[in-house]
Amino acid sequence: MLVNDERYCVNVGCFGLDALMANTVHDVKTLKIAAYVASILRNISAKVKVIGQNGLLFNDQVTLCAFCNGRFYGGGFKISPKSKINDGLIDMVILPKVNRLFAPYYIYKILRWSFSQNP
Repeated sequence: MLVNDERYCVNVGCFGLDALMANTVHDVKTLKIAAYVASILRNISAKVKVIGQNGLLFNDQVTLCAFCNGRFYGGGFKISPKSKINDGLIDMVILPKVNRLFAPYYIYKILRWSFSQNP
C-alpha cells in the first residue's frame, strides 16, 4: 500500500487514534497504561482523506482508520480478523469520530473483539 505518495506499508497502515497514540504515548512519563489513556483522550480524532484508484473513497473525521492486508498490528491487536495477506484485497476498518465520553466503551469493544477467539 502506498501512503501519502511516499511510504509503503505491507501489513497494516493505520491513521487516526492509533497512529496519533503511537506518536505521542511517550510524551507522558508515568505508568504505561496511564500514558495510553492520556494519549487516547488527547487524540480522540483525526481528519482522514482516502483516495483510491477510482477517486475519493472517504473524507471525514475518524477515531480509528486502518488499511489491512494482514490481521494483526500493535503487539497482537486483531484489527481486521478476516484480512488475508494473499487474497489480493485491502480491507478498510473505520471507527468514525466518537465523543470522548464514549471512548472507554469503544476501547473496551476493540480490545474484546481483538483478543476474542471467534472474530
